Amino acid sequence: MSTLEDYIINQLPHGSGINGDWQIGAELDCNNNLNIIATNYYETMDEQGSYRESVDFTAEYSTLVNDKNELVLCLETLDLFIDGLTIEDYIEDNYEEDQDSSHLLDLDDYLFQTLDI
Repeated sequence: MSTLEDYIINQLPHGSGINGDWQIGAELDCNNNLNIIATNYYETMDEQGSYRESVDFTAEYSTLVNDKNELVLCLETLDLFIDGLTIEDYIEDNYEEDQDSSHLLDLDDYLFQTLDI
């Protein structure tokens, strides 16, 4: 593992539902700015503490260097999928109208706040 990859992984959250190993990629945008792509999964839980859905996510970060010459990650986009479906499509395919799916609908905001480091 490279030093940059180690640094990035150490900046990202671990635990509290984010239970997998981070996969890190990098790409240059059209202006040659470095973007970091980080993938992992989040495990939702029910009221009894049992795992429910495993939600795959991809977070894309732009980067900048601060005045201390440290790399800073700025969350730009976050995409969530369950079994290859968007959250909305998964709910439509797997939940009845009267079933509570709010734990999935609120997940986008929760993960964005958690991953915005």
